[in-house]
Amino acid sequence: MPSGATPRRDETPMPSNTRTYKLAALDEPALRSFLTGAGFAFSDLPYAHWQARRAGATVSFYRSGKLLVQGRDCDPLCAELDALLQHSAPPQAATRAATRTTDRSAPRDDTSDAADRIPSAARRFLVARSRLPDPLPDAWVGIDETGKGDYFGPLVVAAARVHVDDLGWLAELGVGDSKGLTDARATQLAQTLAPTIPHHVLVLAPDRYNELYAEIGNLNHLLAWAHAAAADSLLAETDAELILSDQFTRTDLISRRLRTREHTRSVRFTQRTRAEDDAAVACASILARARFLAELRRLERAFGVKLAKGAGSPVLKAGRALVRDHGRERLRDVAKLHFKTTGQIGG
Repeated sequence: MPSGATPRRDETPMPSNTRTYKLAALDEPALRSFLTGAGFAFSDLPYAHWQARRAGATVSFYRSGKLLVQGRDCDPLCAELDALLQHSAPPQAATRAATRTTDRSAPRDDTSDAADRIPSAARRFLVARSRLPDPLPDAWVGIDETGKGDYFGPLVVAAARVHVDDLGWLAELGVGDSKGLTDARATQLAQTLAPTIPHHVLVLAPDRYNELYAEIGNLNHLLAWAHAAAADSLLAETDAELILSDQFTRTDLISRRLRTREHTRSVRFTQRTRAEDDAAVACASILARARFLAELRRLERAFGVKLAKGAGSPVLKAGRALVRDHGRERLRDVAKLHFKTTGQIGG
């Protein structure tokens, strides 16, 4: 992929400062009172007591006891929270310390007691983590894509970063491979993950996808470039010790591209088949699928045609309707032209 090739991308910037606390439910009233006095506005959040926002900071208190603080004002706000929690009665104060930050300068936790810190529901994620190369990472990035087998719609690649302390609440939330989820459930989960898990979503709209495919002529090489681009953009905003990708070809096409990029060249990389059992890859899978579905609906509204997923007979019917109503030249704006479906549509 030429260095000048720049995809259209949807980037959801994540704050470089993120801190988590482990609290008890009985802390909720005092915490709400403190945040109300600090000018925060409260709203509902799935699987949470609430989410509170003000300019520069977002605080999410999950029913699992996880308190997530994010934003450019994370450090001063957490200093106030630390002072508040230190005045709470022991022994709870000992369990309320911030578990980690994603600031590059911050020290990482020792993960030797990871299994003791994580609920039994998350054991499947711990097992998947144990399959990563040694030394096992505290924080790692998973990459996955959606849309490569769909004639209509974009190619979407997402990179998501998780920490070992996230595994419990992610399991409680029901995170898993998006292929096993309904469209509605994937969309719902993505709405919860997006403000919580550092991530980057890269969208190659059909017209741009067709340009790039014509340039390089190989889907696997295009996928490898997009995977590396998504990971690099994410790691410009946060830190991680390892990158994991689902293996989509026998040949390692990704690592050499990662080595040429500023933010990924020094990060370890591994890939394996069925990597969606990993928490980070599962999050990426969900975020990519939700964005693909949103883009497909947008194209449907723009062209007034129901666009089926996949490449079967409903797709042929939709393609012929689109050609009839808008002309064959508009296929490039909604479809991946190298599919044999293009010839079958005719027109």
